[in-house]
Amino acid sequence: MHYLYTAFFESNQFGYPIIRPLWYEFPTDTNTFGISTQFMWGDSILVAPKLGTPAALSIAMNGIYSLSVYLPPSVDWYYYYNKAVIGTKSSSAQTIIIGDDQFGTFVKAGSILPILNYEQGRMSILDAINDDIRIEVYPLVSSTLLS
Repeated sequence: MHYLYTAFFESNQFGYPIIRPLWYEFPTDTNTFGISTQFMWGDSILVAPKLGTPAALSIAMNGIYSLSVYLPPSVDWYYYYNKAVIGTKSSSAQTIIIGDDQFGTFVKAGSILPILNYEQGRMSILDAINDDIRIEVYPLVSSTLLS
């Protein structure tokens, strides 16, 4: 929630859009110019929605999706749900398998995200005004670690 507040503040003060096309954050990467199925949420989170039908069905989950995601290679990325580093040495889209209970959400290396630790059952953000904030740090990754 606090990440969104920061995005709104930057939008108000500097005119930055909250939801941005990839080319806005990566203007020198010509591969981003034609991508309309992914977007940046602020300057740190890349969202690749699950579009279409699942690649396979499973008993445990409704579906397993095979996402074709372009992660700009100028930075490394973390998959938000398991914090795994995804190397981007290729300038083409990568295929990533995700379950029905997850989303195609990636965090740019070098980002710091403030996350509100709200208790279950909160009916509004005002109820969580005094809840703790967790800081998630996504450090830059040395390219030698990815080899």
